Amino acid sequence: MSPAVLGAILGILGVARAVIWVAPNAVPSDKQRSILKEYLDAFIIAGVVALVLMHFVVRTFWIPSGSMLPTLDIHDVLLANEIQYRVQDPKDGQIAVFVPPPELGTTDFIKRVMAVPGDNIRIHNGQVYRNGKLLPEPYIPASQRP
Repeated sequence: MSPAVLGAILGILGVARAVIWVAPNAVPSDKQRSILKEYLDAFIIAGVVALVLMHFVVRTFWIPSGSMLPTLDIHDVLLANEIQYRVQDPKDGQIAVFVPPPELGTTDFIKRVMAVPGDNIRIHNGQVYRNGKLLPEPYIPASQRP
């Protein structure tokens, strides 16, 4: 569910809760009103917590292409930790989600970290060399290696 859809649902629940507060006679019995308020409050609180988590802690991503095969299949869903790179730099081999340069579009990129600042990358005969040494790529099946 997208944050926009969740926000719309929360808005509707909020309006329903406000109606019960402003016009208590909209629900005939006190018991029904009490139960309805409890459910609405629980859903609103859960929705707000979910929005905060989606925006600041964990985001979901859908894998649209096969560029990360065989690690990530097309249509896989990925949970990304939003806090990780605020406290720690990416490391070799990790999968990172990042915003591409504007000329490449607006869809977030999901790629494996092959090098960090200061590393020298060279590709020769389909193999990746980092700082003059062949980069081990255990995530690529032997049948697909050059």
